[in-house]
Amino acid sequence: LRGSIPSELGLLTELTRLSLSNNGLSGPIPDALGQLTNLEYLYLENNNLSGTIPSALCNNSGCALCNNSFGIDIVIDCLQVEECACCSCFF
Repeated sequence: LRGSIPSELGLLTELTRLSLSNNGLSGPIPDALGQLTNLEYLYLENNNLSGTIPSALCNNSGCALCNNSFGIDIVIDCLQVEECACCSCFF
């Protein structure tokens, strides 16, 4: 897959797992994904994602975002949340 992650995925309120790893996805993670309260696993590793991680995702222990193109702003955003499971590979 190539391109950006569609924000419309945030409408799938019963979604529990989303794996989009190892693709050519780019751009930011849509804030709408943070509204998926039933989401247990979010795998987005090995893409070209950039920008910031929606802070709502930081509470998801099944979140994996390593090997993307996040800059130093990712560290700053994650420091606003005590323990960001998504950001463990950045520290």
